[in-house]
Formats: sequence, structure tokens, C-alpha cells
Amino acid sequence: MPLLWRIPDKYPQKAIGAYDTTIPFDRFMLLEGQRIVLPEAKPVVHFSITAKQLLVYDCLPNSALVPLLSKRLIHALRELCEDDFQSIPTVVVATDMQLDDYSFLNATTCVPAIDHACSNYFMVPETEQIMGFRKLRHRPNCLGERHLARDVEYRSHLLASEKVLGLLRRLKAKGAELLTAEEVHW
Repeated sequence: MPLLWRIPDKYPQKAIGAYDTTIPFDRFMLLEGQRIVLPEAKPVVHFSITAKQLLVYDCLPNSALVPLLSKRLIHALRELCEDDFQSIPTVVVATDMQLDDYSFLNATTCVPAIDHACSNYFMVPETEQIMGFRKLRHRPNCLGERHLARDVEYRSHLLASEKVLGLLRRLKAKGAELLTAEEVHW
């Protein structure tokens, strides 16, 4: 069963980063589910807490809506599923210093994941694009052999396998939560 990569409910609001839109890098490319050319200028994310406070997290949620992962977690994911993602080195700016220890997780594949018969969603007016969900169920084997992918119909959803969940648990990774669609309060 695919799992949704989410910000934990207990994650501190002040530890959510703000993507720097003045840098010439289109963060929306990271929602397309494909490899990209690495940018000349690294993306930048600003946080309103210290580096010491940030470094306890393996995943830093941010306004780009793309997981920002520690080198430790990127390395572990490479061992599990290196063909499923691309790491995009990112500058993290804390209140007291700059860190180069994190990278955006760019899932390089999209899959059709939504079980339409068992889901309830609403559309962007006058389009065929999903705007939100009242109830969501994913097709059980939509990831196939993959461990990470974007949902082709709702690309802000990053899907992960149960093996990724096991990896996060073994590492005691902080800052990310993986839930089934049924566990999410829509």
C-alpha cells in the first residue's frame, strides 16, 4: 500500500522553512516527477530557528512542499532506491549560520495512484484538475517496483513504499511522517 509523505502533526510551525523565490530556480519543477538539470545557483530555504535546532531533523518541511532531506537520509534512500529520486543540493539558512547538509528530494517518476471508485474529491472550477479530497484511497500496487513517486493526478502528493517507512523507522528519522491515505484527516 502506498504511503503519503507528510509533515508530522507535532512538527513545530516555526521550524517550517520559507523557500527563497528570489533565486532563479523553479521549485515547481520538483513536483513534475522527472529528472531535472541541476541548477547553477542552489535553491535556498530560510528558517527562523538555529542550525543546532535544525540539525536534529532529517527532513525539513518548507513552503516549496518538497521534502528537504539530510545527507544521512539521502544516503540511506540511495541504497534502497537510487533510481526513484534525484537529490538537489540546497542551501539552508538558519538564524545563526548557513548549512549545506540538506537536499531537496526530487521523485523522478509519476504513477496513477488514485482509486477513483473509492475516493471523493473536488475539482478546480471549470477544469478537470483535482483541487482537494474529502476521501482518498490509493490503488494498492500503484508504485509497482518503485519506492518513491509523485501521483500523476495530484503531484503535490509524494508517495512512498512501506520499505521507505521501515527505513525511516530504523533511522529514527525526524521531520517526516508516512501515512496511508485513509489515515489522513481530509
